[in-house]
Amino acid sequence: MKAGSKLNTTRMLAATTAAALGLTFLGIGPAAWADSQQTDAPLTSSTVAESIDSAGDLLAVPAAGDASPVGTTSQGDGTITVPSDPSRGIILDANESEQLRIGLPNADESGPAQVVEPGVASYLGDQSASSVVVADYGVQMLTTIASPDAPTRYDYQLTLAEGQRLGLTDEGLPAIFGTDGSVDVAVAAPWAQDANGAAVPTHYEITGDTLTQVVDHTASANTAYPVTADPIWIAPWVFKCLLGLGLKGPDIVRIAQLGTPAAIGAAFGRAAVACIFGK
Repeated sequence: MKAGSKLNTTRMLAATTAAALGLTFLGIGPAAWADSQQTDAPLTSSTVAESIDSAGDLLAVPAAGDASPVGTTSQGDGTITVPSDPSRGIILDANESEQLRIGLPNADESGPAQVVEPGVASYLGDQSASSVVVADYGVQMLTTIASPDAPTRYDYQLTLAEGQRLGLTDEGLPAIFGTDGSVDVAVAAPWAQDANGAAVPTHYEITGDTLTQVVDHTASANTAYPVTADPIWIAPWVFKCLLGLGLKGPDIVRIAQLGTPAAIGAAFGRAAVACIFGK
C-alpha cells in the first residue's frame, strides 16, 4: 500500500472513531443514531402489519373473517363499501337514502388498497397509512404513523345527507345528528398507542363537516414507532336499533368496544346481540 493511501485510511478511521466517540459523549448510541437516520424511509406494508398487530384487543373483529373487505358488504339494514381507490372514501348506506361518505386522511398521497393483515384493507402513504376493518357494528379506521416526521393531524372529511350535521353529544363524543336532532351515527372515543403499547395523547377536533383526530406522537421523546390510532364509526342502522332497546349513547359506544357476541350478550342481553349481528 502506498504511503498516501495509508495516510488517507488512517484519517478516515480517526474521523469515524471521533464521530462515534462524539455520539457516545452526547448519549447517542450507534443503534439510536442509525434509527434517527431512517425517519425519512417510506412506510412499508410490514410496518403497517406490525402496527395493526400491536393494537391487540383494540382491533375490531373483521365481519368477513380473513376475506378482503374491499367491495360492498351487507350489514343488517345497510351496507358498507370499502373502495380500492382511497380518494373515493368509505360509504355507509342505511338503505333509506341516507348515505354517509367518510373521506380517508391523506387519501391523495396514498396508494390503492392492499390486504396486509387478514380482513383489513390498508392504504399506504410515505409517512402514514389508513387501514379499514368492516365490523358487525360499523367500521374501524386505523392510522399507522411511521415516524416523528409524520403529521399529527388526520382529517376525516364527511359528506353528509341533507339536514345532517357533525357535532358533539352530551357525553362529548363526536356524532352525526339528523334533522330532528337525534344521533344518526356515533363515533367512539379516540385512542392511540405506540409500538410498546404506551398511550399516546390524542383527541378529536371538529371543523364544519370534518372530524380531525390529533395524535401528539412527538410530545414525548420516548415514543416508539409505529404509532397506531383509530376512530370507530358505529353504523346508523346499528345505532338506531340499540336506541330502540332503550340504551344510551355511552352504552352503545361501550358495546362497540366490547366487540364479540359473548361479551355484548353478557353485558346488554340477547337483544343487543341481535341488533348488531342480526341473530
